[in-house]
Amino acid sequence: MKPDLTKLCKHYSQTYHQYGFNSKGADWGSKSKHELRILSMINALGEGAFANCSVLDVGCGYGILHSLLKRHYPDIKLSYYGIDPCIEVIDYAKSSSDPEAEFLCCDIQSFSPPILFDTVFCCGIFTKKASMTDDEMYELLSCFFALLKKTKPSSVSFNTMSPFCDRHDHDLFYPSYERILGMLIDSFGYSLSDFVLSNSHLKYEMIWRFSVER
Repeated sequence: MKPDLTKLCKHYSQTYHQYGFNSKGADWGSKSKHELRILSMINALGEGAFANCSVLDVGCGYGILHSLLKRHYPDIKLSYYGIDPCIEVIDYAKSSSDPEAEFLCCDIQSFSPPILFDTVFCCGIFTKKASMTDDEMYELLSCFFALLKKTKPSSVSFNTMSPFCDRHDHDLFYPSYERILGMLIDSFGYSLSDFVLSNSHLKYEMIWRFSVER
């Protein structure tokens, strides 16, 4: 079963239209918390994951990763490529970001990597399910892991909600850790290394970080 990504596109088109191209438009609440989330993922990977590297930002939104990277590491040189299925936000990212950054309106399922990316970053895609089902969200994770198998990046980071939250919102996805770990092992086996799972930034979210040997 393929996930119906039109559900997510419709949701984010509505929030961007309502709040603009910012953290609220991305349905992530306050700017400070959204930047904390992404900076925590950047720090978990370290400067070496971005300096002189090719970076794929899956679900790039309005390009906040690229802008925070340039602010956090002002002297690094990187090749940045962002993909997102929402045409409105891609058009905004193209018009407001560094012209050296590349943005493409494309989803995980149809994206064909033009190169082998060194780093793959994904923030927010596996948290908000809107009207999608849990099974569709697991299928979306499978599509993401299939993309990683094509590129075999040296560094990967994505985030999820924690299943240990004391309250579960109906429109959020709280995946089973055991199921994700099983999917990772089935996809990569012993080629998976440098594995870290952390919630040091926000107690109700988790950062997954690992490498895939080429």
